[in-house]
Amino acid sequence: MTNCHINIYIDNTTAVSYINVMGVTHSLQCNEIAREIWTWCIQRKIWVTAIPLPSKGNVDADRESRTFNDNTEWSLKENIFHSIVETYGMPSVDLFASRINRKVSRYVSWRPDPEARFVDAFSCSWSQEHFYAFPPFSLILRCLKKIEMEEGEGIIIVPVWPTQP
Repeated sequence: MTNCHINIYIDNTTAVSYINVMGVTHSLQCNEIAREIWTWCIQRKIWVTAIPLPSKGNVDADRESRTFNDNTEWSLKENIFHSIVETYGMPSVDLFASRINRKVSRYVSWRPDPEARFVDAFSCSWSQEHFYAFPPFSLILRCLKKIEMEEGEGIIIVPVWPTQP
């Protein structure tokens, strides 16, 4: 296959992380494997998304990453958000949010949340929404690729990083 998007369901959170972020520097061996996977995929115009599967036997190792922490909640100041909305229109959904920091009533959370429309912004379509996305920096390239592939339209907040691709 070429020119497609493939979801890979994995019960290993480290593998999910390395694939989705296209490698990290914590483990050179894992980074090299992720690089090989992405090089192979890029040559074939394939976009890969690793999706974590729950693993009942991995509770202790994942406890910290699954614990909710209010200190990790961050977002644009309201006046800045309203200024952006005045220019680009009110979004229909906030793709990377929680009930604490959402900017519109419909939002997609990163973990199960009773008020969220979906869990995991990459598991739903962005093409039928005028979305608002303020993704974690490590997910920016993945977001841009999803927007391109789905021809999505919306507002995405990213830093000005001239040295980044």
